[in-house]
Amino acid sequence: MPNICNFVECDESIRSDHYLCKPHWEQKEDSEINKCANCGQYKPSQYELCLTCKRKLSKSKASTSRAPRKTKVAESRPEYVVDAPDPRPRKDAETDVFYVYLLHLKGGKYYAGQTNDLGSRYMEHVTDKTKSTRGKNPKLAWFSRVRTREEAREYEKYLKKVCKDNERAITKMVNEFLVLIKDVHDPKKTPIA
Repeated sequence: MPNICNFVECDESIRSDHYLCKPHWEQKEDSEINKCANCGQYKPSQYELCLTCKRKLSKSKASTSRAPRKTKVAESRPEYVVDAPDPRPRKDAETDVFYVYLLHLKGGKYYAGQTNDLGSRYMEHVTDKTKSTRGKNPKLAWFSRVRTREEAREYEKYLKKVCKDNERAITKMVNEFLVLIKDVHDPKKTPIA
């Protein structure tokens, strides 16, 4: 019987021998998520507690009306805001171009990702700064431009599923892309003046 992903508020079904769905596993490998100090579920790493524990703590603080105690000043961490945009610093407001891409990895597998700066992100993969592709000799095999981060995320999610379920379709898509690139850059067909 399949389990449910152990990332807080994720209801993705997973195999019984796994504890995170593939997208959350990759985020864990990239240190973007870690375990909640209170309940042990996975949550974004910039927060000390998961949203569920944070809500419980807020309710318990509101229900107890004790005299305020002096507390140590702790390291400041960002607060959760329900339905807030992704708090990680990105320059999304400065661009209307986002990329969804596929990397061909050693062993024949593909890795799907999305970014607003394809050149920089590709260099992170090539220089082994990304845990999920480290040591796998990533090569850019395909990319597409989209207009919003949300479109990029949805397309990436779709490609990750296809990479897992139908590798033949991914290979066909990459091959068609490479033929197109070759045709566009064929000096006999498109001479550079």
